[in-house]
Amino acid sequence: MAEAETYVVTRDIKAAVQGRETEVLDALNIDWRRCTKSNHIRCPYPEHGSNGENWRWDARKAKAFCTCQTGHADSILDVVMKCDGLEIEGAKVRAAEAIGRSDLIKTKGSGKGGQRMDATSLLNPPAGSANAGLPAAYLAHRLGIAPGDVLMPSTAAVGWSALTYWEAPARPGGKPVDVGQFPAVAFATVAADGGLHCHRIYVAPGGVGKAVLGDSPSGKPRDPKKSAKAPVDGASTAGRSVIWGHAGKASHVIVTEGIETGAAVAHAFRCEVEAGEIAVAAAISAGGVAAWQPWPATRRVTIAADRDDAPKEGKPLPSKAGEKAAREFGMRRHDDGSAVEVCIALPGVGGTATDWLDVLRAGDVEIVRAGIGAAKPFVPTSTELRDRAERAGREAEIARIAALYPVPALNGRTLFYDHTDAGRVWLFKEYTKGTGENAVVLRAPVASPFAITARLRILDDAGAYGLRLLLEDMDGRPRAVDIERRALATMGGTEARGLFLEAGVRFEEDGELIAVAALKAAHPERETSIMRHPGWHDLDGIRIYITPGGEVIGLPDGQSIELAAGTVLPPSVARAGSLDGWKAAAAAAMTALNCPHFALGMAAGFAGVLVDLCGLDSCGINLSGQTSAGKTTSQRLAASAWSVPDSTRPGLFQVAKTTVNGFESLAARANGTVFCLDELAHLSGREVAKVVYTLASGIGKIRMTTAAVARDPHRWKTFAILSSETSLEAKITADGENWTGGQAVRIADVDVSGINRLLDQATLDKIASVSKHYGHAGPAFVQALVEGGHHERAAEIKERILVGARTIAGPGADAAMIRAALPLAIISAAGGLAQAFGLLPAGPTLNQSVRWAWAGFKASSDAIALDPAEQAIGNIRTWVAERWRTSLHGIHAEEKPSRDAMGWWDDNAVYLTPERLKEAAGGTLKEELIASALNDAGMIHKTKGGRHLYVSWVPSCGRMKAYALSRDHFGRGQDEGSIRTVAGGRL
Repeated sequence: MAEAETYVVTRDIKAAVQGRETEVLDALNIDWRRCTKSNHIRCPYPEHGSNGENWRWDARKAKAFCTCQTGHADSILDVVMKCDGLEIEGAKVRAAEAIGRSDLIKTKGSGKGGQRMDATSLLNPPAGSANAGLPAAYLAHRLGIAPGDVLMPSTAAVGWSALTYWEAPARPGGKPVDVGQFPAVAFATVAADGGLHCHRIYVAPGGVGKAVLGDSPSGKPRDPKKSAKAPVDGASTAGRSVIWGHAGKASHVIVTEGIETGAAVAHAFRCEVEAGEIAVAAAISAGGVAAWQPWPATRRVTIAADRDDAPKEGKPLPSKAGEKAAREFGMRRHDDGSAVEVCIALPGVGGTATDWLDVLRAGDVEIVRAGIGAAKPFVPTSTELRDRAERAGREAEIARIAALYPVPALNGRTLFYDHTDAGRVWLFKEYTKGTGENAVVLRAPVASPFAITARLRILDDAGAYGLRLLLEDMDGRPRAVDIERRALATMGGTEARGLFLEAGVRFEEDGELIAVAALKAAHPERETSIMRHPGWHDLDGIRIYITPGGEVIGLPDGQSIELAAGTVLPPSVARAGSLDGWKAAAAAAMTALNCPHFALGMAAGFAGVLVDLCGLDSCGINLSGQTSAGKTTSQRLAASAWSVPDSTRPGLFQVAKTTVNGFESLAARANGTVFCLDELAHLSGREVAKVVYTLASGIGKIRMTTAAVARDPHRWKTFAILSSETSLEAKITADGENWTGGQAVRIADVDVSGINRLLDQATLDKIASVSKHYGHAGPAFVQALVEGGHHERAAEIKERILVGARTIAGPGADAAMIRAALPLAIISAAGGLAQAFGLLPAGPTLNQSVRWAWAGFKASSDAIALDPAEQAIGNIRTWVAERWRTSLHGIHAEEKPSRDAMGWWDDNAVYLTPERLKEAAGGTLKEELIASALNDAGMIHKTKGGRHLYVSWVPSCGRMKAYALSRDHFGRGQDEGSIRTVAGGRL
């Protein structure tokens, strides 16, 4: 069987025509430019016979809407079918030709050795099939001249005595139809880049016109013109043309639409063509004219365009396709900045449909020569320039997005960027719907832009792998996000999808799954080593420091490490102003009259560096006292060493409007620096107690993922500065919680009552300038440590701090008291180094401030917890006083003691069961220790005897284990006088 009829694969034409639908509309002579959502034009469908304006083209949806009948939306192929009365196969071919994609036009046959329809085969007919004189005979007939007078193309032109005409199957998947064999001519088409193709024309016997092939199943005459099979390399054949003369040498080329028209022009300019002065190039279609490319030698191009000013084939409006193609060619040269001169010559007069072949046949050669010689230079119109600028702007926007967010690679998926109907650039997917001949290639937006820019090695997580993403957030700004690859193991990548959504990525269709699949398949070439937290890190035996802003200090040359994208502070948050500006503010704060808490704040900004370096437990101070005493200012001074001191921005100074869980992430972000948490009034006493213990533990809770996998908890070593209008002890106990020595030694309370609240405005303004100069001092402190080698002598610094704590606590201080002094010792050591480095002003202010803070702490109620026995006794006194004659019952003959009472009393003693005794003591000590402390204080009235400090009988109540506490020690004699104050207690 011979080679099959030409056809176009549905998915190929769907993809090719997308975005170029208006070119097809131009070829169909539809005046779509007048269409808006509210403005319609006359319906171009012949079968509708409409006289009203009932049709519009929606460029955003790439659909036509006709209200003549149903208002159904038509695709561009539907429009071609209805306008030209074609079946779908013919419409696909027509659309391919309209956009100059003849390379998509293929042939289909049985594959049993028939005639091949590729360019090379068509241009080399077998000896028995060749008809050498047929091309000249055909052109002579078309031009109305003798065959001997025809100037033949310099490119190949061959004749076929008989060539099978195959018609596309009537239905998708059907077999092609053998219409018959007919004489044919084949013309080679070439391009400046050396590309070769072929165009064939079935002709009548002897070449006297085109072959009459009968009607197609659609009822329209079959087209005798067909392109060869598309090149195997998939190259576009648009713009390839039949050549007369030597296009590679002629400086002037006349370009026509159609081989016959090209022959007519070549005939008219025969002398110039033969002399090598002019070459003629015949493009196959209007699209081919627009796509035609000049040769290097070309200096002038004249487009001898067809005039399409009159309706054709029953269409209501003229297409002007020839003129539009010519102007598109001119615009492309304009866009390229080409030095080639472009002129346009239109035949005939306005309002007609004619070409230069018609002019030749109707007149003589001189009319053709004169008309083309009078071609007008191409000058872009303002509308063309505006449309071009808009198109260029859209293309530039896509190019910008693609450069910023490279399209993720995903095997088996075609992904690309384009504009959505809303005008935004999104990631699109291409997908196929249906199979075989019914397959349709579609595309749809799936996600706002994102890219996978690097693979990560998380050095502080055993070298685990991760990925760095760059996402467009909901404000249109790029946002870097790091994700661990282990997060992709959850069902459906739920963690990764949540991260995308949290960062502002938008999805449609199955975009979320595509994004997760891209992450799983990603293998970026660039690898970046990261740390998840700031602070000190050991790197192959070398100690380095990473600031919250991402600066790496102490890293050897040639190595690169970054801070995780989710941890690093934004540049505007991490640093502003200058170090000198900050030092001026620090000097004003340190020398402010009677404001020792400012000096503590300045030095505390560097304290976390030493905590992390020396491996100390996280600790800190709490600034307590009345409002407007400068507590917040002290915290801002500390935070300004590393970040913006503004609680409304994501720096190291924050307000306690968070959960305990949220506190963990804030503390981890402050690792190795300072953690400032203002206004503890926002937390309950129970929450504050948790915060204190969590801070000191240095590790957050271990939580599970949705896949029941343990997450790596937050970790930190930092120095905290908290603030509240009451002491931590008062805050915690006010909510019924216990205040313990373990809390007191972790966060030292510093009461700011009595400081100078009347600083002059000039001093306050200087101090407030840290809001403009921040983020310099902390890195400078670390840099000085590293340059001086101090970071390699962490043990010496730690010992200096411990000695300082013992000195502050004073002679004879026990371990608890020394431990409570540790936060102030760290401040003293850090501040002393900062003074030595020239960051803080020298002088005694810092040491004086530390002594002031310690004296206040020792006198505070917080310090009571450092002596658990004394605290327990005080708690028991308070407990008894609160319950006297209410839940503590007297034992008298006239009263009947109740076993439901919480305790009993008589003239000499107060009786408490072991459970009530522990409750009264605050639950901080065991029963034996409480009893021993009471006995040491002489508060046990009587005992069972021996080593037992309790009694086994309570008068009038019966046998039970109870402790008989001396009534006199509770300020109550037998006369039950008023309560008196007891040294060390609260009564």
